[in-house]
Amino acid sequence: MDTRKCHRLTVPVLLVIIAAIALASQSQAGQTQQVVKETVVAQAAKAPEETTWQRVQREKVVRFAFNNEMPMSGVGLNGKLIGQAPMVAEAIFKKHGIKVEAVVAEWSSLIPALHAKRFDMIASCMYITPARCEQVAFSIPDICIGIGVVVKAGNPYNIHSYKDILSNPRVKVGCIAGGSQCQVLRELGLEDSRRIEFPDNKAALAALQSARIDVFSQNTLNLAWELKLLSDPGLQEALPFEQPTVGGRNLGGCCAYTFRKDDKDFIEWFNAQLKQLRDSGDELKMIRHLGYDERHIATTSGEEFCRK
Repeated sequence: MDTRKCHRLTVPVLLVIIAAIALASQSQAGQTQQVVKETVVAQAAKAPEETTWQRVQREKVVRFAFNNEMPMSGVGLNGKLIGQAPMVAEAIFKKHGIKVEAVVAEWSSLIPALHAKRFDMIASCMYITPARCEQVAFSIPDICIGIGVVVKAGNPYNIHSYKDILSNPRVKVGCIAGGSQCQVLRELGLEDSRRIEFPDNKAALAALQSARIDVFSQNTLNLAWELKLLSDPGLQEALPFEQPTVGGRNLGGCCAYTFRKDDKDFIEWFNAQLKQLRDSGDELKMIRHLGYDERHIATTSGEEFCRK
């Protein structure tokens, strides 16, 4: 037998076998990597997304927004929070070692910017209304305030209710864009041509002084604060003033802190802290110098304000 011939046949066979084994190993390794990759992706998909409150706890930073509308919300020249809502919110977070980043925004942009996640919550006195309850979630009610109006001295149009405004076609009324007063006047049927919207109180009061409007409607705390600062004998609050109603529902109401609807754990935690601060009397001590008293501290659950 010629062994040399046998050897020449065996070497190529061995090379084929080795190549086959290598290919099999590479295939198995590739399959293993694919399985690992698919497992990681599946686990990531199953893992719950971090909530706003979980992120705030981890970072120890919360970002909230408000409009500059004293005494409800405002910031001093030195950057210090001086309005009721941001002051109270800051005290709550500070107690738990959470740093506050405050953002000042126009009233009408607050809810859209909240949904865009530019901040974590709204720390302004935002009235709880059925329309807003469809868009956002509220904390427990914090402050309850009535609706009022400012007119020229002597109240030339004898305005003591929204009915008086609606019944006089000569009267033009100013309100804050996105505010509940604008919404209420719209619901009551006031023509757009007689309802003038402004970005803030100062702009509306300037329009009243210059006779562009005849009445400015806002909550009573805002009005008292602005009139005190303005000190203009040519303007006055119209007293008494009948609180407006729609379908038997009183439209003067309560305001609260505002959150995205899916931030349930955040709202639950904040409610517990706010209730503790309110029930202890510490909240009123913090804000009494701004004109608040026992009448303004909410005692309702707020659920009735979301019902149409």
